[in-house]
Amino acid sequence: MIDPELATLDAPTRRELDDQLARWQRRRAAMAAIAIATVLLISLVYGMSSRFGSDDLSGPAPWLLLDEAVDLGLIGCCLALATFFWRVSLSPVMTVRVIGWFLMIACGGVVLGMKLLMTFESGAFEARSADGSALIAGASGIVAVLFLHLTFFAFVAMPPRAAIWPLLPVWALFALVVAGMPAAGWIRLLLAALFPLAGLPGVLWSVWRHDRFTSRFLARTWRRRYGEVHRELSEARRLLESIFPGPIDLGALRLRYAYEPMREIGGDFVFAAQIDEEAILAVLVDVTGHGVASALAVNRIHAELSRPRSGAEENEPGAVIAELNRFVGEALAGRGIYATAVAMLVDARRGVVRWASAGHPPVLLRRRGGAIEELGATAPMLGVIDAELFDAGALETPLGAGESVIAYTDGVTEAADRSRRMFGIEGIRRELSAISLRSRVPRESADASTLVLDAVRSFRHGAAADDALVVEIAHSPGHAEGESAADRGGSA
Repeated sequence: MIDPELATLDAPTRRELDDQLARWQRRRAAMAAIAIATVLLISLVYGMSSRFGSDDLSGPAPWLLLDEAVDLGLIGCCLALATFFWRVSLSPVMTVRVIGWFLMIACGGVVLGMKLLMTFESGAFEARSADGSALIAGASGIVAVLFLHLTFFAFVAMPPRAAIWPLLPVWALFALVVAGMPAAGWIRLLLAALFPLAGLPGVLWSVWRHDRFTSRFLARTWRRRYGEVHRELSEARRLLESIFPGPIDLGALRLRYAYEPMREIGGDFVFAAQIDEEAILAVLVDVTGHGVASALAVNRIHAELSRPRSGAEENEPGAVIAELNRFVGEALAGRGIYATAVAMLVDARRGVVRWASAGHPPVLLRRRGGAIEELGATAPMLGVIDAELFDAGALETPLGAGESVIAYTDGVTEAADRSRRMFGIEGIRRELSAISLRSRVPRESADASTLVLDAVRSFRHGAAADDALVVEIAHSPGHAEGESAADRGGSA
């Protein structure tokens, strides 16, 4: 079974994990081989020194010489393996195979040594019954395999399958050896059944170390990737915000906005262009979704809005929205990306605001006396209707001196508090009314976008669930023509 977290890794990262694990396994396998050789050498030297220091002149028993020969063979194999791993660089697959074959041969050698001992030195067991001799010999073999396997896997980390398979042939060999013992059937079955316990501690420890190594690698990888993605998104955010307009002061008109993306980059955007000395075209766009895909869509929409326009008709809000609908339908809707948008042409000379809204939240018009009007949507959202059937339905309403229009995205109205109550349009209305009460100087209304977004942050519980953008275009007092237009009232 593949670890679900490992399954999400791309091919280069998986190769990096395999290479690091293989290098680590080779180093640890060499250390394990040296440790086993050291223990066997100490045991061999101690046994030989004890024999030489005794007064027995009959010489060592043949089975002792056989045991020492087996120890010397294992010591030689361990040192050869350590040298091999230090000097040879293997692929991850070959590293696991070599380790497995070494364990299988070493443990199989122990089992064969037990068989040879019982065959050629049966006199060593003459003082015991056949059942007792079998139990002692079998238990000795199990303990020897346990020592070898556990000592090796105390250093080496292997996945479950790689840790288990070397023991299966050894288990079969042990069962054959035990089956040939002159002992009761239940003893032979018991010994064969107990043999897996010789490998269980080593397997469990090895698998745990393997999982730990993998988890640490993944943690380092995800931290590194997070840092890389964070740096890339920060750079992307700087590039994305560079296409936002700066504050505009154009005669009697001022444009200000406040923006808070849900993530590093988002799908809300405002475009602004000076039409003449006293007119501003502003387009507020909210792309569906969040993150990189929405930001890329915003970049493409910005390029579409920034293309040169010839003539006053192309700067009309209805024409702008209709062209955006065509673009979104052709370039983005097929990929499941749609958008809402509102285009506003604020003309201080005429004292009017002309707008077209494609499924966007209502624009709020704050009158000089504090009254707030809603300028609703005039068309469905962008990309859902073919260009031939789309009607932007632009409308016009007066905008006098000291008045302003406030447009926003749904991240403002859908911000929720602890009880899941939304900020809503009423929240914006309350904040605009509070601004009017705090100051009777209409010129200060240019800061309303920041104040509204600050109110949203104070109201919201937890992190933002959507991008939030507030845009205000204020008509400063003192413009006589605008003021007279506002006094006329009405809409068209």
